[in-house]
Amino acid sequence: MSGSVSLDGVRVDRLTRQQVARRVAVVPQQASVPFATPVEEVIALGRLPHEHPFLGPRPSDWEAVARAIEQVGIGHLVGRDAREISLGERQLVLLAMAAAQEAPCLVLDEPTVHLDLRHQVATMELLRDLNERVGTTVVAVLHDLALASHFFPRLVVLDGGRIVADGPPEVALDPALVRDVFGVDPAILGRIASA
Repeated sequence: MSGSVSLDGVRVDRLTRQQVARRVAVVPQQASVPFATPVEEVIALGRLPHEHPFLGPRPSDWEAVARAIEQVGIGHLVGRDAREISLGERQLVLLAMAAAQEAPCLVLDEPTVHLDLRHQVATMELLRDLNERVGTTVVAVLHDLALASHFFPRLVVLDGGRIVADGPPEVALDPALVRDVFGVDPAILGRIASA
C-alpha cells in the first residue's frame, strides 16, 4: 500500500512542523502535565505555532487564550495548577489549548473521555459550533455511537483498520453493519439515543 497525505494541497513531508501546527490542532485522549503549570499557560501552548520566536506570546496570543477559555467554559480553572485538576477538567483544558491554536483542522482522540454527561454534551456542542460557525474541520475518534450520530453529519466506520461505511449517521450506522462490526444489537443504541 502506498500514498501520501496532503494539507491544503501540499504533501505533509514538505511542510515544517510549524506549518503543520498552524493547520492542524490535536487533542489526545489523555495527556499528563509533568510540572506545576497554571491552566492558562497550558492553554497558551496552543499559541506556540503563532508566537514570535524571540518575543514569545503577544497580546493577540493572550486574547486567543482568553477566547478559548470562554468558548470551553473553564474560566473557573484559571490560576489552578493543571496537575491538580480532575482528568475531565484536564480534558477540557486540552480542548481549550486546541481552540486557542486556531487551526482550520481539529483532530481529536476520544474528546469526551473522563467527562461527565453534561460536559460530554457541551464538548460536542462546542465541536459542532467550531465547525458550523468558524468553519473548523473536525475529525474525531469516538466509540460512543449515540454521541457521534447526534452531533456529526458524517461518520466513517472502521473495522480492522478498513473503512466499512462512510456517510450520514443513518447510512453509516445501518443496523446490520452495527451488528456485524460492533457485535451488539443496534436496538440498544436506539434506546440510548432516544432516552
